[in-house]
Amino acid sequence: MERLNLLRAGCFLLLLIDEGDAAVELQSASITLTKGDALLLTAMEPFAFSTGGAFLGIWVEIPVWWLIELCRGGVIGARRRLDGRLGTTAVLRETLSILLGEDRGGEEANNLVDLFGDVLARNLLIAARGEWAYEGQIDRINRFIADNYRTPGLSPRDAGRALGCSLSSIHKCCASAGWTFGGMLTSMRLSVAAHRLSRGYLGVSAVAFDCGFSSLTHFCHAFKARYGVTASSVRKQYGLIAG
Repeated sequence: MERLNLLRAGCFLLLLIDEGDAAVELQSASITLTKGDALLLTAMEPFAFSTGGAFLGIWVEIPVWWLIELCRGGVIGARRRLDGRLGTTAVLRETLSILLGEDRGGEEANNLVDLFGDVLARNLLIAARGEWAYEGQIDRINRFIADNYRTPGLSPRDAGRALGCSLSSIHKCCASAGWTFGGMLTSMRLSVAAHRLSRGYLGVSAVAFDCGFSSLTHFCHAFKARYGVTASSVRKQYGLIAG
């Protein structure tokens, strides 16, 4: 059994299985999966992953803010299992296969990414019908950030007021996931900025300020540190879709 340490701020992990069986052990649940199934997990919750026999699958990182926007604010929950026997799950797998099948760039790649997101959102909303959505404290903090990252000066105190908990509980919850509130906020802002710059709709400064950064210089330094390229180069290439 492999222990995955993928505590990434501001993202979900999507597992799609083409062959074999798998099991995911979380702190509060055990989930079994088989051929054709898919599973969405928060990347902020540690888990153990194991497979049985010949196995073929793929992990995809999905930005929280993007999925929340696609689901129009609906409660996604920290985990969702998508049944491989459903036609909608098969369509999801086929859409990803088309997206990854050839080296595509520019507008075609962006359109395929949008299609994949729309199909995933529809699958999650179908799976959510009549099913209780588990959402832990770290997931609620992530959701708060996804809803408010555009606000300059957003603070953990703001999160505590909105979520009805103390400032210390916000700090402890983030620390338990190996992050600070500020680190999670910056990570999500950069993810949104990379996505928008890759579409080429706005200039670097417009994207930076719209994503909540109050300093263009700070944004440019943070962007280069995270992605290894400059924000202006992404704006020119239109080819980087980051999570």
